[in-house]
Amino acid sequence: MSLKSFQSNLDCREVNGLMINNGWRECDDSDLLLSRREDPRFGGWQIVTDLSATGERTIIIPEFSFKYIPNVLRLIEESVATEKWLQLCEGEKELFNSFFKTKLSSYGDFPLNDFLAFLASWGDISIVQERERLIHFLYDHFDIEITLCSEEELQKGNEFLNYKSILRTHSKDSSLFFCFREEVLEEEVKLLLGLLIIYQDQKREKYTLEKYSKSDWEIILNSLSFSTCLVSPRGELVIHNSHFSSLGLYASDCLKLENNETIECNEKFFKVLKTPLRIKGRDYISYIFISDESQTREGGLTISSEELGIISGSIAHELNNPIAGILAALTLLKLEDDLGEESENLISDMETGAKRCKKLIEVFLGFSKLDPTNSQNDTLESSVEQSLQLLRSRMVESNLKMVFDYNKKRPFARNLNNSISSMIFYLILSEAFTLGHHQKLLSSEFDQIRIEIIEEGSDIQLHFHPYMKLFDVIAKSKLLLHLMSLLELELEGKENKIIIRSLKKL
Repeated sequence: MSLKSFQSNLDCREVNGLMINNGWRECDDSDLLLSRREDPRFGGWQIVTDLSATGERTIIIPEFSFKYIPNVLRLIEESVATEKWLQLCEGEKELFNSFFKTKLSSYGDFPLNDFLAFLASWGDISIVQERERLIHFLYDHFDIEITLCSEEELQKGNEFLNYKSILRTHSKDSSLFFCFREEVLEEEVKLLLGLLIIYQDQKREKYTLEKYSKSDWEIILNSLSFSTCLVSPRGELVIHNSHFSSLGLYASDCLKLENNETIECNEKFFKVLKTPLRIKGRDYISYIFISDESQTREGGLTISSEELGIISGSIAHELNNPIAGILAALTLLKLEDDLGEESENLISDMETGAKRCKKLIEVFLGFSKLDPTNSQNDTLESSVEQSLQLLRSRMVESNLKMVFDYNKKRPFARNLNNSISSMIFYLILSEAFTLGHHQKLLSSEFDQIRIEIIEEGSDIQLHFHPYMKLFDVIAKSKLLLHLMSLLELELEGKENKIIIRSLKKL
């Protein structure tokens, strides 16, 4: 598939020749229309000469001036590429979700023994040799042709345009994809892919759990907000958390409880969730005690990471076209020969603002990734700088600067999703800026907020000067707390000192 295709209603060899010379080809099915007047039925981009055109995907170029067209074509190509990638990602979500909405089956002679024998010796799909083994196996036994690509490989040079559909190789990881040149997948192919995804998920989970020691499990259990324990059939308390200790129950008392039973401990009522387990050939029983307060909290309105991705991704998708159109129009204006200095400065300011909006759109697009918790290699310092860029216009309007001193004593314990971490810092800095602006209204000499950021192991410390009661304000932000829970972070601090701490033990 090529992005450089166009339709033309013009009877002008010079314009069509210019398009061809710029690498564009004319065809009936394209995302660009050249015409004198705007066609409201056309769903893609349009370049017209009619000054009365009003469509948000319509660019007006009087008399099709040749000096404007190359720059406009480049911007249109970038916009269409972004839109195609978003459509491919949305299709991936629908394809993945379809695996769990319908019953998948196979017809004919399914080589089950060969398939199981392959799985028994198949390693992690992240290893190149294991990917090649899978590709050869699927082709030899099922006549299925697939390609395995990372997201970076797909977006490099718009490689994703060569595929009709993609599918993640892990249900909770979007770093690697099965890529297909066919648009419709047969039921048997879906069945095979579903089994492969489940197998890789279980394999990865097994590797992770096997690395945990008893002390690791105790840390995990103690981080839970409810009481829980694991008991042997003989009444031995295998492991428990501190909340369970406060209930005053013995392991022998737990064995007498039934699933979904309600009990009273310390003048509080708890619902019992009882689950029999078999671990390494031994039988155990797990107990979870949910209080009425927990049930009320769980019944409240919450937003999942997937819903957050859908909402923000939809907003970003709707903003992408107008911003691209604005940048295209500003590019045309800058090429005018008779612009004065004042006009050039004004256009430059408008272009800076539009690019800042585009940067914010890219942050929103980060939430629409298949897995928002996917870590990236960007540094935390770059996340802070990106959040400050988003506040730049407020600084200019209020004549109030925010400067930071970044001190990396020990690198943070793990990589974080850059889009989410940038938004976390943005929400914190935005509230600090609001408090600082209130102080500026009281004192005209106040013109700067200084932030000292210390990166130290599992902690990120933020000290704000001058003194402001910031912690109580940000601790009430539901969006901030939700984003931090996505990255397994917790918020601590007091007044003008904020601590972001990793809950994930490495």
